[in-house]
Amino acid sequence: MGCLFIGPAVPLYFDFSVTPAIVFLTGFALLSGFFIIRVNIPIQLFLQTNTEPSYLGRVMGVLESLAMGITPLGFVSFGLLSEWMSVTSLYAICMVCLLSITLFAMHRIRHDIAAEKATVLAEVESAPTHQ
Repeated sequence: MGCLFIGPAVPLYFDFSVTPAIVFLTGFALLSGFFIIRVNIPIQLFLQTNTEPSYLGRVMGVLESLAMGITPLGFVSFGLLSEWMSVTSLYAICMVCLLSITLFAMHRIRHDIAAEKATVLAEVESAPTHQ
């Protein structure tokens, strides 16, 4: 998804005429929608299964409030930054930042999964067998 983030800047890097730009941006919008859903569903599922039911409404409310509040802030900050630097470099910087955050999170998640697997295996091996 981080690599996909550079998509809107591709017509700015290359000299696209109107029709290829529309086709490219339509494909970009479809891919973005697919990947956003592909990322959000597992996150929502994880939150709903690992949050206590008494806190679930509050957690989801805070998450949605943050998502709705950050979007206008992102639009405003992107607009202000585009006054000082080119939009193409701004997209490239955003892509690098998103990729860095994703790679860091993937490393942390893999570490957590490995630790959880080791704990489960240790519990299974130490459990008495009934014969």
